[in-house]
Parts: sequence; C-alpha cells; structure tokens
Amino acid sequence: MNTFLKLAFLFYIGSSLGWVLELFFRRFISGNNPERKWINPGFMVGPYVPLYGTGLCILYLVSRLSESRQIADPVWNHIAMLVLMAAAMTAIEYIAGILLLKVMNARLWDYSRRWGNVNGLICPLFSVIWAVMGAAYYFFVDPYILRALDWLSRNLAFSFVIGAFFGVFAIDFVYSTHLMVKIRTFAREKNVVVRYEELKAYFKAGRENGRRHFFLALHTEIPLREKLLEQPEQEARDLALTMELYTSGSLNIFAHETNVDTRNRIQSYDIHDLGEELKQPGFVTITDAMINRVNYNWAHGKKTHIFVDEFHIAYENEYSGNFFTSAWRQFRKRNAAPCAITQNVEYMLDSVQASTMVSNSEFVVMLNQAESDQERLSKLLNISPEQMSYVNGSEAGCGLMRYGSALVPFVNRFPVNTELLSSLPPNPVRGCLPKGG
Repeated sequence: MNTFLKLAFLFYIGSSLGWVLELFFRRFISGNNPERKWINPGFMVGPYVPLYGTGLCILYLVSRLSESRQIADPVWNHIAMLVLMAAAMTAIEYIAGILLLKVMNARLWDYSRRWGNVNGLICPLFSVIWAVMGAAYYFFVDPYILRALDWLSRNLAFSFVIGAFFGVFAIDFVYSTHLMVKIRTFAREKNVVVRYEELKAYFKAGRENGRRHFFLALHTEIPLREKLLEQPEQEARDLALTMELYTSGSLNIFAHETNVDTRNRIQSYDIHDLGEELKQPGFVTITDAMINRVNYNWAHGKKTHIFVDEFHIAYENEYSGNFFTSAWRQFRKRNAAPCAITQNVEYMLDSVQASTMVSNSEFVVMLNQAESDQERLSKLLNISPEQMSYVNGSEAGCGLMRYGSALVPFVNRFPVNTELLSSLPPNPVRGCLPKGG
C-alpha cells in the first residue's frame, strides 16, 4: 500500500475522531458555550476537523522516526518522540491559527486567557495536552496502525471509501470557504476578528424557537428586536423598545422586504415625500444599501458612481453624517466615485465633518454663492477674493471649478429652446422651466 493512501486514510480517521473530540469539548468544557449546547465544531459543515486529520498524519510520520533508533537508550528515545510530537502538533496549531487570523479574520479557538499564550493561538497547557495525546497514540495506537493499514490494503473497496470521503470533503470545503469569505468581508469592513466558536454558540442559542440546523450553525431566523429583549442588560431592552416604533409600529415602512430591484445598474432613492419622522431612518437605510452595493461592485471588479442631491440632509443625522465622513475617504479605495450636490452651503460649512470632507475633495464646482458663503469658502479652500468674484452674482451655468490645486473659471450655457428641455416637467419649486441655461 503506497504512502499516499495510508496518509489519506489517517487524515480521514483523524478528521472524524477530532470532530467528535471537539464536539464534546465545546459541549462540556469550553467557556465560550455557557449554555452547554451541542455545537458543530470547526468551520466546515460536515463531521470533520482537518486540523486533527493533519495532526494524525504528522504523528504517524514522526513515529516512523523511532524505528531508526537515533537514540540508543529506549527511554530517552521515547521521551524524544513525545517532545517532537508535542512540538509538531503545537506548530500545526499555530500555523493553522495564523492562516485563519490573517487570511480570514477569524478565530476558531482562543487561548488569550491561558498563561504563556502566543497570540492566543498556542499555550503551554495545550502543548502538554498534545503531548499526552501523542503519548496515547505512540504507545497504544501506532503499534496497530500498520496492521490495520495492511488489512485495508487487501480490500479493493478501501480505495473507493477514501475516494468518496475526499469527494464529499472537497465539496464541503468549497462551500465552507465561500461562507468564510463572506464573514471575512464583514470582519474587514468592521475591522474586527470574528470568534467563530462564540458566533456559532450565539446563533445556536437563538434558534430555540425556530428550525434547528445542527450542521449549518451560522443560520438564524430570530429578529434582532426579539434577540435584544432576551438580553439581561437594560441597555439592550431600551434599544429594543426604541426600535419597536420602526419594526412593528406605525413607522415600520423600512421593516419589510424591499420592493427595489437592487440588481439594477441604476438605482434611485427619493426621500422627499417622507415625513420628518421617517426621513432620517430612510436616509440611514439608503446609506446602508449604498455601502452594500459599493462593496459588492468592488468585490466583482466594478466601479460605482454615487450622486447625492441635497447633501446637507446627510449631516442632520449623526449616523448618516459619520457614515459619509468615513465613506468619503474609503470610496476611492473601493473603486467608487461619489458626487455630493447641495444648495445649502452654509449648513454644510457649519458642520466640522462636512467642512473637512469638502476641503479634502479633489473636484469642487461652485456656482453663484451668497456673500457670507463666499468668505467661508475662500478660507476653507484657500481661494483669493479675486478668484471668488467668479461666483459673486454669476449667471446660470457660470462659476468656478477647483481641481486639485488648480482653479478654473467656466461658462457652460445651454440653449433653452431645445426639444429635450421643453420635454422636461415644470420646475416644482419655481413653477416654470429653468431659465438661463
């Protein structure tokens, strides 16, 4: 029997037995599962933990070194094997943890509270546990491994069993990795590290009244408000009660599935007709949809153009204001080009966040400005009074552009007697067609 089939079988056995071991550990010992629920361990859907499969293969290979008898004294030879096994298992655990942490922004285990830990991924206590498990394998399992493998090699069905396992394993691995990528995207957006064990325990606890999916541990159907009401903290209950008006009360318009086709290339949101109580929740909802679309397009290599009219409304709400202040710096990194439009420049300049955003904008177009706004824009953008004269009583279509450090006056008059302009509806504010161009 070739070495590949031996290692394949050991990987299969180790992954399955490791899953059972971790299942009971999380049920009865782990501190991240205080409710003592049965939780599917590992990041894959099926009953296997690849770390243990890899570890069993390493233990088998290390045990073969003892056959060379590099150390004459059998006692010291055994001690050397156990130390080498513990070191090898600790190294595997650390490498796997680092890869998950750096690549997926996730932790499947956390030893941060253990003495002598390194990055919360390894610690002396679990190195000792690996040594004990290595000793159990070395003295009680390994002597029978070769005989078991020889017996299996004489059965043709053995290779088919191994092939079927790895076929299912490969499908599961692709699916689970896809799910992990989604979690990584969220984690990087929020600049956090997802603790996988706690996350699974949280969702598992939240499904007491819903359908149970033991293997799909990241599925939940419990509304956020109900989950908040279950929390003992008064702050959580206060938040749930505050949300009630917008989730099940008279202002629950945004608590339902959207009728907007978010797959369209062009999306337009209008909150003009919303009442004052709904305008701000509506704006916050739109900003959330906006960032989701930007992230989606960015992940698929597409550019996003964003146009926000009456932009000063964004800074009437703390959350939307903070969002745009942050997004204005991040949109360019995500291949997005935002454009803000407002007639209420004074209100924008009254906000420190908005003023900072305007000053950091690479491209600014100024039309006719009030005298008070001219003075403030001049100081903010470092524009001389002579240059600001281009926006002092300027006609429609005339103004001043700031591109980087360059300032360019412009005249952009459109003819008013065109078929396109005549087909536009009357201006709702002035009650007539726009004049001047």
